[in-house]
Amino acid sequence: MQNNTPPTTSKSFLRTFTIIHLALVAGVLVFGIMSYMLTKNQILSFTYSGDVMFYVVPFMAITGILAGNYLYKNIISGLASKNTLKEKLSGFQTASIIKYAL
Repeated sequence: MQNNTPPTTSKSFLRTFTIIHLALVAGVLVFGIMSYMLTKNQILSFTYSGDVMFYVVPFMAITGILAGNYLYKNIISGLASKNTLKEKLSGFQTASIIKYAL
């Protein structure tokens, strides 16, 4: 059986990378909009009201950002040993998806 996939070009790589990034951003935006619209009390307040989520949400956000950056740097540092550009681009794409998702 033949493999009929076209070779990876910079244009196709960037197009794929852009689509993945836009899909991740769109998912977050849709979730945020739907959460806002479905909430009965649509009051945005930054004062502490006794809810534990007041501390949990910022902690998890900061942890996700730090973990994403750490994993990204670890994956990128391992790409120097790869032989082909295609392997390096694939690793870069994987590292970026992990960073964006977290």
